[in-house]
Amino acid sequence: MNLSEALIQDLAPYWQTVFLEEARECILVIDQEFRVKSCSANSEALFPFLTKDTLFLDYLPPDSQRSFMQAVQLLQLDGKPKNCLLNSVTQNQLQATAHEIGQRLLLQIEDVSEQGKINQAAERSLAINKSLLELSEEGVLILDEAFRIVRTNEACCDIFAYKPSELIEQHVRLLIPEFQKKAQTKSHKGSFKESADITGIKKNEAGVPLRLKFSRIEYCEKKNKWILVFSDVSDKKENENRIKHFKTAYKNTTEEIEEFAYIASHDLQEPLRKVRAFGERMQKNCKDELSPKGMDYLQRMLHSTDRMKKMIESLLKFTRLKPRNLHFQVVNLADLTKQVLEDVGEYIARKGADVELGDLPFVEGEASLLRQLIQNLIINAVKYQPEGQKAEVRMDSITDQVSGFTTIRFRDNGIGFDQENSERIFQLFQRLEGSKFEGSGVGLAICRKIVNFHDGKIFAESKKGHGTTFFVQLPIKQIEA
Repeated sequence: MNLSEALIQDLAPYWQTVFLEEARECILVIDQEFRVKSCSANSEALFPFLTKDTLFLDYLPPDSQRSFMQAVQLLQLDGKPKNCLLNSVTQNQLQATAHEIGQRLLLQIEDVSEQGKINQAAERSLAINKSLLELSEEGVLILDEAFRIVRTNEACCDIFAYKPSELIEQHVRLLIPEFQKKAQTKSHKGSFKESADITGIKKNEAGVPLRLKFSRIEYCEKKNKWILVFSDVSDKKENENRIKHFKTAYKNTTEEIEEFAYIASHDLQEPLRKVRAFGERMQKNCKDELSPKGMDYLQRMLHSTDRMKKMIESLLKFTRLKPRNLHFQVVNLADLTKQVLEDVGEYIARKGADVELGDLPFVEGEASLLRQLIQNLIINAVKYQPEGQKAEVRMDSITDQVSGFTTIRFRDNGIGFDQENSERIFQLFQRLEGSKFEGSGVGLAICRKIVNFHDGKIFAESKKGHGTTFFVQLPIKQIEA
């Protein structure tokens, strides 16, 4: 072993960390076959995608290859450092100084072209990109033209449970067996235009679902580099499956409950009709035989059957309300509301109510259901009034073109309710005022169901004794499924 070789061996522990990492100029160490064995951290600014064991001559055009070989031959004759001017494949003019150290060559390379300053900026950009590579929460792989891994990051190693040293120079099939076949059937260049769901293989041979984006970069006489960016979507897939299962279970349960409610309410009508019929016969044929107390009981029974009949009819109406075969079209809510006011005009007049209409928008929806929604809310506003007070109802809207939603407001001066009951009022048969006001307790539940069919929201703000405002938020345009 000569002195130079001994010196290299002695300095080996410090070579990468001190000399190559801290060098301000580009430093390359190449062997007798001109393959790169070590390089400084800034070398990629002059030689893009330079990696260990690549042939240095591939990064020089033919005329510069000849100049470099002549300098090496002179160096081997007298052992003195030799300078030569080279052109890189990136069209930069380089000043190279070659030193012979044992069986290897050490090259000091400086950019002496006008592009030098630009390259220095590129070098800084490269350093930033390397930092971003490590900071990225997505896994990154850079492959050479043979689909071997030349660079990775911490996130990639975490996903596959490998150390970086275990991945460098390995074929990509170790991690993503299907990638090479997929890449070779596509044509990509320069941007992340391709993405796919694909399966990776961890170190323990367990599969891992990935969301992958990849692109090809051409360099150095049409050689290719592949850049892969991917994320582990195991949790996402699991959540999607869980949500899908819950939706299916919820749909099945809801359909079963609604079917049961329909059958039960339908079957209840016949015995209820008989109770009503026999009660009326008793009232007609046996009134002289009943005591005043008995007649009072009979009247209460008949009144209860009337209430029961209305509840069953309302329940049937609620269960029949389904989102199947909805026909969405552009609806003029102003015209639709005027039609509703004509339909319930007699009821409004009887109550002595005053209904005022503000600006109302066009929306996409099922006209018949929106008519029922508006009718229920107007009747609700007129109905719940203190005795002797004239009902005042105002209906208007606010449209937000940015969000694509319109909010329709129904404001009244009625009895109001405690805000803590603002959700309870939308439940079936929930009547805060008991039997004080006519109704079945289903109207607002139907309203919420209709609004849900339109992918909207309905809620209320109120204070007992100070009226109520109902808010109906509807999309201006329905999103196609």
